[in-house]
Amino acid sequence: MKKTLAFYCFFILFACKKDKIPALLAPFDNGGKVGQIATNPNLAELSGMAAAAENLHGYWAHSDGGNPDKVFLLDSLGNLLGSNKLKNTSNKDWEDICAGPGPVSGKRYLYIGDIGDNQTGRDTVCVYRCIEPTVLNTDISGVEKIALRFPGGSANAETLMLDPVTLDLFIVTKESRARVFRAKFPYNPLAVNDLEQIAELGIEKATGGDISPDGTEVVIRNKATLFYWKRIQRESFDQIFARQAAELTLLDEPQGEAICFNLWATGVLTSSESAGSTVQPIHFYQKK
Repeated sequence: MKKTLAFYCFFILFACKKDKIPALLAPFDNGGKVGQIATNPNLAELSGMAAAAENLHGYWAHSDGGNPDKVFLLDSLGNLLGSNKLKNTSNKDWEDICAGPGPVSGKRYLYIGDIGDNQTGRDTVCVYRCIEPTVLNTDISGVEKIALRFPGGSANAETLMLDPVTLDLFIVTKESRARVFRAKFPYNPLAVNDLEQIAELGIEKATGGDISPDGTEVVIRNKATLFYWKRIQRESFDQIFARQAAELTLLDEPQGEAICFNLWATGVLTSSESAGSTVQPIHFYQKK
């Protein structure tokens, strides 16, 4: 019996590898340059950005290991508005920052991820948590150090995210296939907190990520691509990450690491280490 054309079409589609299926498109425009970071040796290795409170009109940023234990406030054009030193901390390898609610209701916090480990030799990593400063160019006291331990040994990571609904923290590793680990709230600043792996993603060398202020959208990036998920109702993050991400090709950056939603979640900003370039662009991708 002759096979029909429909049969062969079905067979070809079924036989296609999953990675050949066109990626879903993330709901952003193609982006554009909105500014660049003013030359500053303390931000040449910029590795994280997070939207600041509305009255501060800007974005918190920091650099990675060996740089000052400070957070810097930039406007959306990249101009430096001021900085704050975190007392009793050490920038061993700060790789990402997020902002949002915390243990005290009505207060807004910064979470700085000292989670980098290029040599995978750290027994523990940590997240520094402090109330978001409202006055610039002062020291931040009362910083809490939340020690975290990966199951099965050390791991290198550059992505820290906060779920504003549950206050759980998520760390995404920088590997050939990213792994997602969760620190469930409440985490104990007086003890080492064990991380739990909840997902493995088909993302190579993740360098940053963020969760929208209302907890309904997630972005993770690597050097070239933005990956996006929409949260359905109040589903858990293992359910979110079980679905295929939508994707967007990012604009060229010397060494793109930072990404964050703006405060209103109408788009995301990205930026980069200088990597020897004199230009560290700030790109903005508007939600469609």
